[in-house]
Amino acid sequence: MKNTTTNNMELNDSKEESTSLHQMLNTSPQENVSILLPFKTIHNLRDLSGLTTANNKRIKNGKMFRSANLHHASTEELMVLNRMGLKRIFDLRTEWESDAQPDRLFKSWKLFMEPVLHESILSSFYGGQISFAVHAIKDMNKAMQEAYILMLSSERGKKTWKKLFEELLKDDTPILWHCTEGKDRTGMAAALIEHALSIDEDQILADYLQTNIDAAGLIKSDEQAADRIILFDRRLLEEDVDDFVTARKDYYEAANQWIKENYGSWKSYLKQEIGLSDSDFERLEKNWLIDINEIEQSED
Repeated sequence: MKNTTTNNMELNDSKEESTSLHQMLNTSPQENVSILLPFKTIHNLRDLSGLTTANNKRIKNGKMFRSANLHHASTEELMVLNRMGLKRIFDLRTEWESDAQPDRLFKSWKLFMEPVLHESILSSFYGGQISFAVHAIKDMNKAMQEAYILMLSSERGKKTWKKLFEELLKDDTPILWHCTEGKDRTGMAAALIEHALSIDEDQILADYLQTNIDAAGLIKSDEQAADRIILFDRRLLEEDVDDFVTARKDYYEAANQWIKENYGSWKSYLKQEIGLSDSDFERLEKNWLIDINEIEQSED
């Protein structure tokens, strides 16, 4: 864990700014998916408070966030996140990704550098990044499914999830996790958290796939970049590009099937591999969920 900052930014909160922020974060939730926030320099930034449980609870507003990286984040939008109380950032990218495009953060924020897939994992399973790239070119869809399983099965991945849940169990101080595009590694982190909070399977899958809508502009940019690569390597086909830049049901289902075959359920995986207990699940629900009836009463 380390703290990182690009500028020594000190904020002077005002009542007017806080009210504006409160109104923005209480935008009517999209049905059963996380809420896309209208930020321009932080892509695919979503508040998980649109997700509900079977027992009439919802993830608290303005507490849990997922996004693409913060490398291009403007000072103004970082100030909004800071006024909201954000204090903890989980960077799930590899070391070389983080070094190439470091996050812009406030000095007071805690940055957890927790790569889900370390370069050494690619070396162990594929012989290195170049070998993995060659493997991916042969069958991008299969390579992505394997990568999703590695996020759950590798020791590096489990170490990341243990640290993430360790923080989530402390309190409900706002937290944000991200990778490069806020799609695969970020999506897997969200799925694990949502399963731990007893969000139903249909909502979890729908929220995972929501990236294809909320990050459409980013995906289009990636497709254009990939199209240029195709010109130099005819082994890549258009469907390979789609497999790489979009969130696919196949990928989530590969992880889901692996979980069910080896552990029976996501909560069993979290118990056996991440070390969570029944009391931990109760604590997580206390920290991060709110009764929907309480919300309605407060609005009356």
